[in-house]
Amino acid sequence: MELYLKRIAKKGRYTIGHLYMDSRLNASTKARVGEQDKVNQQQGVDDENLKCNTRLVRNQVNFELEQVPLRNEEEETAEEGLTYICDTLEPPVLATKTTQDMNTILRLPKKAEKFKPFAIPPGRYAVVISYSPKFNRWLPILLGVKGFKGIRIHAGNSVEDTQGCILVGDNLKVGKVLHSVYRLKIIKQLIVNTKAKDEAVWLTVLE
Repeated sequence: MELYLKRIAKKGRYTIGHLYMDSRLNASTKARVGEQDKVNQQQGVDDENLKCNTRLVRNQVNFELEQVPLRNEEEETAEEGLTYICDTLEPPVLATKTTQDMNTILRLPKKAEKFKPFAIPPGRYAVVISYSPKFNRWLPILLGVKGFKGIRIHAGNSVEDTQGCILVGDNLKVGKVLHSVYRLKIIKQLIVNTKAKDEAVWLTVLE
C-alpha cells in the first residue's frame, strides 16, 4: 500500500498536510476500509517486520468502521488515483528555522538537536505497526528516518503533542487537527489489513 503525505501549509509553528492513499493500487481497500468481518476471520498471520502476529495488532484496532469513514467522493483529491484520507499536523519544517541545508544539519546530530522539533525530511519510508512503551499501545512507526528515532503516526490535536511525529485528524481549527483518534483508527486498520495480505506499506512525504 502506498500512502502520500503532501505538506500544504508550512507555518512558523506548525505544518499542515494532506494524507492520501493510492487508490489505483488499493481499489479494494478503498471500496470498504477494513471490512471488519474479514479482519475477524484472520487467524493471526505472522509478520516478520513486527515480530508479532496480526491478531495481536488487530485486537488493538477492533472498532466500528461506520463511525470513521473516509472522506466523501467530493472531498477526494483532484490528483488522479489518490484518495484523500485525512489531514496531518507536524512541527514546522526546518526551512522556517534556518536557511542551512537539511542534509548538512542532519549529518551533525548535536546541531540538529538545537533546531528540533522540526518536521522529518521528505522521502519514502516503510511503515509497520509496533508497540510503543511511551504511548502504551500499538502504533504505526516510520522506519529509516534520517536523524530521527521513533517517528510514529499517532493521535493529537496541537503541535505541542508532537516532537516530530505525524498527527492525523481533521484540520477544522487553525493550527490544530480534530477527530484524531478516529482518523488514527482508519490508518491503523488500513495497515493491519495490508500486512495481513503480506504486502508492504510505504509512506512518501512530499514537500
